Amino acid sequence: MREGSRYAAGWAFATYFGDMVITGPHIVKILLSALLLSNFRAIWIASCRKPDSQESAPPPRWSETWTDKFSDIWPTWLWPKLRIPYYVLSAAYLGLFAIGLVSIILRHL
Repeated sequence: MREGSRYAAGWAFATYFGDMVITGPHIVKILLSALLLSNFRAIWIASCRKPDSQESAPPPRWSETWTDKFSDIWPTWLWPKLRIPYYVLSAAYLGLFAIGLVSIILRHL
């Protein structure tokens, strides 16, 4: 998930929780849904901080090895280029997921 993105955190929670509603609750799914909900809450609270303060400065990025560049530098370069297609495709997926969820619920009624 993109660091600090309320949309990505909410999307992950909504799709996982919706899948749990469809397939039925299970202890592992309940715990993972709670984890995703707490992640969404933490990102929401963190977005209210002042970005100018010293405490909200991001950690330094490593770029010494190939794996450091792949995990720390490359996403910051790639995200601005893929942000709009990500939002469009994820909104379309969420819409189709909601339509499927409603149709399953209506079929059982």
